[in-house]
Amino acid sequence: MLDSFRAARLALPNAVVVVDRFHLVALANRAVTEYRRELAWARRGRRGRRIDPEWAQRNRLLRAGESLTEIAQLRRLAWTVYAWQPSIIEGLLTGISNGRTEGYNRIVKHVGRIAFGFRNQENQKRRIRFPCTRKSRRAPTRPLNPC
Repeated sequence: MLDSFRAARLALPNAVVVVDRFHLVALANRAVTEYRRELAWARRGRRGRRIDPEWAQRNRLLRAGESLTEIAQLRRLAWTVYAWQPSIIEGLLTGISNGRTEGYNRIVKHVGRIAFGFRNQENQKRRIRFPCTRKSRRAPTRPLNPC
């Protein structure tokens, strides 16, 4: 993420960098998940299972921040949030998100997986371009006539 930030700064020096809500929450959830995984490995020497208490209580870890002890993952999360604070505030104030771009990226990867093995690159590009156009995703504007 830092390399793309530097590239954006060099290419667009006057641009405002924004961190959207989705990625902020994903960052926090990743920190809690890493803690839960490390706890399972430390206690049991294996991955967590559904029967383990820390697995069953994973949602409590996401909700009860005041009950958590000082944890390395949370310190790292706090440092990251502190370092990106101006971008996070801009994202909250403007409501700008890269959700549409992420959606297109998901579509391209999905179609690429389906088209795996096709040798004609132009056909593959066409297959990717079609679901990414507005007409293919938009619902009909006028009702269809019954037969």
